[in-house]
Amino acid sequence: MSKEEKDILDVVIEKLGKKSKNDIVNFMHKEQAYVETAQRDYTIQICENLENLDMLRTYK
Repeated sequence: MSKEEKDILDVVIEKLGKKSKNDIVNFMHKEQAYVETAQRDYTIQICENLENLDMLRTYK
């Protein structure tokens, strides 16, 4: 493990080491990367559902 990787783990342990699982999950869900990915995935799912609906409407 590189020094940089160890330093990152040390910060994570310092910040989250005494938190409960639920606290960590809530923290992670507020992160910008999670929020943006969750929104993008939700948008993709809506588009796929609409495409499936269109396919059903035209199915004979």
